Amino acid sequence: MLYGPRTREVTAFIETLPSLTKSDWEEGKSAAVQYQPDLLEKLDHASVLVVSTLTSNPQLDAALSAAKPHVVRIVDSFQWNDDANSDLRLDVLWALGAIVVFDELAFDDLLVRFRPFRLSTVAVPVLWSRSLLD
Repeated sequence: MLYGPRTREVTAFIETLPSLTKSDWEEGKSAAVQYQPDLLEKLDHASVLVVSTLTSNPQLDAALSAAKPHVVRIVDSFQWNDDANSDLRLDVLWALGAIVVFDELAFDDLLVRFRPFRLSTVAVPVLWSRSLLD
């Protein structure tokens, strides 16, 4: 299956997403808030950029549409995915969208969408520094 110019990264994200654990998810979300004081503003900004890029590029929009059912199925299969983790599906979909449009936008604008996965083994296009965890 082809997922646009970032097919390799999208495929890696899909293939490693099943490894996401509840503790990795919760710790990643907590760390994202701790290290990003203006988190909500940056999330909103990234969302607007991703949506506008997808809207203006039918090929990238098609790539996201092709990958989306795979990640939704995986997230829905997590036994630990309950009401307490209601933002899990949205965060996974936003990260997927950020990967699809990765070449079109500034890395700094997209980074916030990958932060919840920082403490997990889910493949995102970021080389995390260990120093922030010490």
